[in-house]
Amino acid sequence: METKTSPHTSTNKAWFDNLIAMLRVDQLQLETRTADDKKTQFYNNLIVGNPLKIAADVKSSIQETIVPQIIIEFIDNLKGNMPRKLAVDYNDSKVLFWAELNDDDERTEDQLIMSEAKVNAKFIDAGYCVSSTILEASDNVKIPAHYQTIVE
Repeated sequence: METKTSPHTSTNKAWFDNLIAMLRVDQLQLETRTADDKKTQFYNNLIVGNPLKIAADVKSSIQETIVPQIIIEFIDNLKGNMPRKLAVDYNDSKVLFWAELNDDDERTEDQLIMSEAKVNAKFIDAGYCVSSTILEASDNVKIPAHYQTIVE
């Protein structure tokens, strides 16, 4: 009988070997009580089988990883063409940008729209999208209180 092997067999083995090594390090930290509280709680939830807490922790970790990447990428896509004011907020599935431009600054407005489109295309499969509110200075609207100011 012929044995089929994946072209990535050595890569797969190295990945699993690395994963097992990381788990052993975590095991040692738990046994010696040197693991931080977050890691200890994560493994406790796995051991006792608390799927809702595990899901909430995974969701939180995803948010902590993806949201900053989205913010950085959004700003990088502006190519130094920053609005007068820029603020951000987020929820479970959206990163919300609030931007104030100089009146009739179509170039910056176009950059904001293009940045939103690029970030949405990249992160939609991760369950996140960007939604931008774009205002002009003459609109005289303040940054909403729950937003975090990036540029003011």
